Amino acid sequence: MNNTIKEKIRIYLIDPDHFRPGNRISIPMGIGSIASYCKSLHTDEVEFSLFKNPEELMTAIKQRPPHILGCSFYMWNKNLTLKIIEASKIISPSIITAIGGPNVARNTEYFKEILKTNPSLDIIVLDQGEKSFANIVERFLSEGANSLFSKEIDGCALRLNRQGQVVRGQIVKGGIDINKFPSPYLAGYFDHFLAADFTPTFETVRGCPHQCTFCGGGIGSFLPLSVKNEETIREELLYILKRCKSKELDLTDTNFGIMGDRDLRTSFFMLKLYEKHGFPQLVGYATTKQKTKTSIELMVNLAKMTGYLYFALQTFNEDVLNNCKRKNIPLETIEELIKISKGSNWPILVDIIFGLPGETLQSFMKTVDESVRLGVSMQIYQLRLLRGTTIAEEEREKYKYKTKFRIVNNRFGEYNLIEGAEPSRLVETEEVACGNNTFDFADYLTIRSLGLLITLLVNYGTLLDTISYLLSRNIKITEIIKQIQKNYHQYPSLVELFDKYNSYSKGELFETEEELERKVAHNDKQWGDLLSGSSRYFKLDLGFVGYCVFENTAVLEDIIDIVKKVAKDHLSPGEQEDLNEVIKRDKTRWVTQKKADGKIKTVDLTEKVEVVEEFDYEGWKAENFRGSLATRALKKSCHQVCHIENFDLLIKKIQECDHLSGFLFYERVIGWGPKNLRRICKVV
Repeated sequence: MNNTIKEKIRIYLIDPDHFRPGNRISIPMGIGSIASYCKSLHTDEVEFSLFKNPEELMTAIKQRPPHILGCSFYMWNKNLTLKIIEASKIISPSIITAIGGPNVARNTEYFKEILKTNPSLDIIVLDQGEKSFANIVERFLSEGANSLFSKEIDGCALRLNRQGQVVRGQIVKGGIDINKFPSPYLAGYFDHFLAADFTPTFETVRGCPHQCTFCGGGIGSFLPLSVKNEETIREELLYILKRCKSKELDLTDTNFGIMGDRDLRTSFFMLKLYEKHGFPQLVGYATTKQKTKTSIELMVNLAKMTGYLYFALQTFNEDVLNNCKRKNIPLETIEELIKISKGSNWPILVDIIFGLPGETLQSFMKTVDESVRLGVSMQIYQLRLLRGTTIAEEEREKYKYKTKFRIVNNRFGEYNLIEGAEPSRLVETEEVACGNNTFDFADYLTIRSLGLLITLLVNYGTLLDTISYLLSRNIKITEIIKQIQKNYHQYPSLVELFDKYNSYSKGELFETEEELERKVAHNDKQWGDLLSGSSRYFKLDLGFVGYCVFENTAVLEDIIDIVKKVAKDHLSPGEQEDLNEVIKRDKTRWVTQKKADGKIKTVDLTEKVEVVEEFDYEGWKAENFRGSLATRALKKSCHQVCHIENFDLLIKKIQECDHLSGFLFYERVIGWGPKNLRRICKVV
């Protein structure tokens, strides 16, 4: 070690986020692992401080500047990170600044552009995070700050002598054994985040064996997988349980279940904790696509904690899957899960993506129809082109992608990071596929409104039984939606809804990131609306669905009228009578049974509604509506109570969000409130 270095090297690491109301702030697993790994190599020579809040970091820098500052670099914090780097150099020009994360697009030359346009940035960590950052620390310790930039650093990019040529060091290949350094949880690196009630992130396996072209998770040079010791997993879960007020847990494994019996044992351990303590409440997870008895049992254990079965689907189109180097969970496995879900009354949730290479409007509609036929609820996403992914970097021209930019949901803020300077208005952006060689912008907008209707009618259950009944009579949901999209002009409430939704769908998009920043961040009116929660930038489907469910059920009545007209051409008079009975029961399950004018208030909601049932409706439904409901008359009518699940939580969210207005209010209520906004009916 260089004898001129007498004090420990101070290293500050931050995974910055925008602390906006409604954002889930996660514990920074990545920088915690880097700190633990580097500390294991240089126990007495380095000290680490970890941050999430930009203001807290800047206060620490002013009081005691670090020797090295490392920042994460993701799509949702890119501009915030670069502003932090700039501000830190103004406070203390001698700080060595570094960034690393998926958005550096490690397999491209993008690092040169980043360094060229950000003179305050010194180093970009390109390869495996712990190893590459440790190489920076090792160079600093062995040769000192003045020699840090004299030559390349393996796994990193820098400017020679800080002002010269941009060079990349040797590629750091392979992953890292996450068992070779202390768990950042058990080592105490996250204690202050746990005390602050941040959402714990949790990994049991590092890496992904797949190479999906739209995803940054499967980077081949980081293989093989790194599998955490089971004993450590259990110790970490117990550690989190003891110290964190939040019951939530974000399981970040990209293929939980891929390790077979080992992962199944972990799921059983988690389930036992959940049954005893209510922890963990999983807010995110992804399961393996393998078809085994073990993987299905694992998914059932997770469903017992979440109340639903979940897996990613993307598309049923085999050509599109091949284009993406993607494999879905086998259809027979899906069908087996459906049987399980029906027996346990669990919904099945899947993600599907519009815009993948080779997908057309027509082929995507087939995926929607097949999903509804199987009885799963879909969350429809638009393809985002992420830095570093194959689609974004290598196949953009091949498939002739046309893209636009929009704000990453709720990732923005105004910051006073530089003393004496004007506050910085920062907004994070994402690149959305709005066309390619198989679909155009009109198709994009069609799928946007389709996604709204799927979310409204199926996912939030306003006409769930109606859709299922029509499907049993060979009327597909896409046919219903096509007719709604074609005929809504005849209904004033639908005209207002869809005109506004289409306007918002177009208005959230910008041709370039620069245009977005100019028209939003640099426009006082737009910026003020964004900060106050009265802007047009939010999760559109949730905001509009909440509006229809809570405030304007006239929209649903008009949709029902269109549905009846569609059905009239396909159903016999007796089947039309049955349809009316199904619609009646769907309406009974709407959460809003009485309504004051305007914005929903807690007094507008009734927890329980009593109804009289004269037929074995549930038995008829369980048999896929076979025959006529008239043949299912009960010998004696029964009373049912239809209640809102987690009613107290719904009331709480309405009260917490009451300061907001418009669609954003409803987005927050249904985005953070109970997931089931369809009454559950039980015989009393």
